[in-house]
Amino acid sequence: MVNVRRTVSSGEVVELGKTARSQRQVPLSDRALAALDALPPRLDTRLLFPSVRGNLMFLDRFRAREWAPAIEASGVRTPARIYDLRSTFASNALAASVSVFELARLMGTSVAMIERHYGAMLDGSGADIARRLSAFEAERGRDDKFASSRR
Repeated sequence: MVNVRRTVSSGEVVELGKTARSQRQVPLSDRALAALDALPPRLDTRLLFPSVRGNLMFLDRFRAREWAPAIEASGVRTPARIYDLRSTFASNALAASVSVFELARLMGTSVAMIERHYGAMLDGSGADIARRLSAFEAERGRDDKFASSRR
């Protein structure tokens, strides 16, 4: 779990707290945890993703030095913004059956915004909803049978 409490703005660390949604917890997948574990240990900084000199990273410099060449080499359609990673996360989360409510909380936005921007991802989810309801009812049926046998 990553606890988002601060951000970097104009080269300085800023405490979040302007709104209740500013601070949040973001669960990390096994793949993300493995990627973090694979980072080489550094003694010169506590930052996971420091600049070349081990300091806070300036986003504009990162875009020019790292992001743009990586996008060009990958063949990803441009413009490809760093902010687009947020859309990828949201789309993947919805495809993985994360609820709209949970996703809105994770992303620090409203359910209405999630529906407005990713509503197409929710279309056709009826079969999955039916599967989850059936599993819930089956589990509840087992619980009810267990409870009645103990009476």
